Amino acid sequence: MRSRAATLLTALCALVATGSAAAGSGLSVTILRSGNDPRLLAAPGQTVTLSIAVSNLHGQTDIRDTALTVSIPTGLVLKQARPVPNRSAAQRLVWNLGTVKAGAFAQIFELDLQVAPRLSRGSQLSVLAAASGDRSWSGHDAVAATLMVQDPAADLTIESDLNSVPFTAVGPVDFGVKVGNLGTIAASATTLRIKLPAGVSFKSSVPAAAQVGGNVITWQLGDIAPVQSRDVIVKIQPDRQLEAALSHTANPNNLARFELDAFSPAPSLRPTDSHLEIARRVEPAGANLKVWVNVLGAKIPGALQAGKDVIFEVGYGNFGNQTASKVSVSLGLDRGLAMIDSQPPVARSAASGQFQGGILWWEVGEVGIGETASIRTRVHVDSVAETGTIVRAAIAADNDAGTIDKVAWVKSFAMRP
Repeated sequence: MRSRAATLLTALCALVATGSAAAGSGLSVTILRSGNDPRLLAAPGQTVTLSIAVSNLHGQTDIRDTALTVSIPTGLVLKQARPVPNRSAAQRLVWNLGTVKAGAFAQIFELDLQVAPRLSRGSQLSVLAAASGDRSWSGHDAVAATLMVQDPAADLTIESDLNSVPFTAVGPVDFGVKVGNLGTIAASATTLRIKLPAGVSFKSSVPAAAQVGGNVITWQLGDIAPVQSRDVIVKIQPDRQLEAALSHTANPNNLARFELDAFSPAPSLRPTDSHLEIARRVEPAGANLKVWVNVLGAKIPGALQAGKDVIFEVGYGNFGNQTASKVSVSLGLDRGLAMIDSQPPVARSAASGQFQGGILWWEVGEVGIGETASIRTRVHVDSVAETGTIVRAAIAADNDAGTIDKVAWVKSFAMRP
C-alpha cells in the first residue's frame, strides 16, 4: 500500500513542476488521489482519499492570513478530514494556515470522501480547493479535481510482447504476458488462459501453470486490485513443420495463431479488453541484414553537379534474431566519381569494370540484433554521364538468413547549369 510519505513526495513534485502563476509569489494548490490508484475514478458507495497540498515553494515573500477553502459537491459525503478544519458548513471546509513563509514546502490536507450509492455512471463530481492570503498578496490559486463515477466492476486487460520476440524453431521462445485491472473493484480469482497453435508446444512458465491440457494452458493469478497487474513468463517451442512452411510465404498455415484470455467472476466493465489474438510467422534463425543509401549535399535531389562534392550515406542494420558476424559493406562508384574520404575509413578498395570509380569495402564485424549504423563517404563529382550515374551499396555476412534488401542503388543525373 502506498505510504503517506510517498503521497507527500508526489504532491511536492507536482508543486515544483507547476510553479506559480503570479509574479513574485508561488502560493500553489494541488489535488491528488492518495493510495495505489491515482486515477480520479470511483464507483457508487466507494470511499476515496484526496490529498490537497498548499505551498509557497516558488514565492519570494511571506503570505499572511493564508486560508485554504475546499468545496465538496453534492454526491460526495465527507467521512473524515485530516487535519480537522477550523470551520465547516454546507460542504465547505476552511483551514486557517496563518503566515506561509517564502519558499515553504507543501502542507498536506487529506479528505476521505464517499460517493453517494445511487449515482449513475458518468456522473462528474468536482472538488474545488482555493488558497487565499492578505491584501499584500494580490494572487489567488484554485484547482479542481473531478471524480468520474464508474460502475463497480473490474476491467481486465491483457498485453504481451509475443509480437516482438524472436520466433524461430531453432530454440525455445520466451515471451511475457501482463494481466492488469483498470476497473474500480478487484478482479477476484483471476484466471489466464493461453491457447497455443498447432505445432507449438508448452515447455514451462513462471509462475507455474495451474493446468496444461493439450494446447490450452491456464494460470490462477488470484485477486488483482485496481491498477495492479500480474506477470507471467512463458517458454514455448515451435516445431520444424512450421519452419518448413517458410518457403510458402503466402500460405496461411505459416501463421501461428495464439489466443490469450483473462477471466474473473467479478463484474466486467469491458470484456473485450481481456481477449488478445496474436499471429506470428515463423522466422528463419539468423541475422537479417538490410542496406540503404542516401545522397547528401546535392542541391537538387537526384541530380549531381560536376566539380562539386557530395556525401553518399550508406545505412545498414540487423533486423533478424541473431547477431550478424563478419559483416562487410561495400560501395560501388560509377565513372566520374572519386572518393575523397570516408567515416569510418575504408578497409580496402579495388578497381572494377562495372564501377569505374572503384569499389570500397568496410569490414564492420558484428552487428547486434536491432542495431543500425551508417557510413559517410565524401565523393568528388568529376563528371556525370548523359545516361546518369549509378552508385551501389551492398551488405553481406556469414550468417545472414534474409533474402531481400541486401543491395541498394542510387541513380543520379547531371544537374543542368
